[in-house]
Parts: sequence; C-alpha cells; structure tokens
Amino acid sequence: MGRFNSTYMVDGRLQYPFFPSMPVPYIKGNRFEVSNEGEAISDSYMMPFDAELTGIAVACNKYNDEDYWSLKVNDELILETIYTKELPEGVFFMAVIPVSRGAEIKFIFNNKSGISKSVWYNLQFLRD
Repeated sequence: MGRFNSTYMVDGRLQYPFFPSMPVPYIKGNRFEVSNEGEAISDSYMMPFDAELTGIAVACNKYNDEDYWSLKVNDELILETIYTKELPEGVFFMAVIPVSRGAEIKFIFNNKSGISKSVWYNLQFLRD
C-alpha cells in the first residue's frame, strides 16, 4: 500500500517544506570554462551555514542541444540530465531542500558537443 501524506494550511500558507522556514535570500553564483567533449566538468560549493535551496539558474555563452547538466546535494542527485536550451534556464523547486552547514553542492556540466564555452550558474537559497 502506498504512503499518504497530508498537509494543511495555516493562515493561508502551506507548511514546510512547501513553504520555506528561513527569511533571508542568498544567491551564490559561479562561472567556469568547459572545453573537452564528453567530459563531465563539476564545480562544488561547500555551504558556510544552514540554508534552504529553492532553485538554480543556468546559462552558457554557446548552446548546443547535446549538452546537459545535473545537480547533487551531498551526493544525492536532485536534478539529472537537464539539457541546455537556447536561453538561460531557471529551475524552482516545489519544495525547499534543506542544506546543512558543510554540505557539498555539486553542479555537473556534460559538454557532449565539444564546443568550448563558458557556463554560469546561480544557486538560490534562503537563510536565517
């Protein structure tokens, strides 16, 4: 039998994790170069404090429909094989992802096209 979860609204708001518990926005951005075909290039960020991950924005200076990216939090795959589009892309989570101080967030870019490019990403958080 399947598991059934229930939530309710208090004061017109959804409960955590569908409504964040931390109030202060924090965005961490990074940029790196990729050039080798077929090679997965990863970039890691270690959280300096407890936070809630709410989304990610990704862009490249050259787009190719063979390229894709993924995101891991403490080796747990959160986003897998997201193919690049011809415009910058944002992914906003329906539920916040708690991230503890010292956690590793890993952005992985697979440059299947082999075309050298710059990649930018912004991790979007809330914190106390």
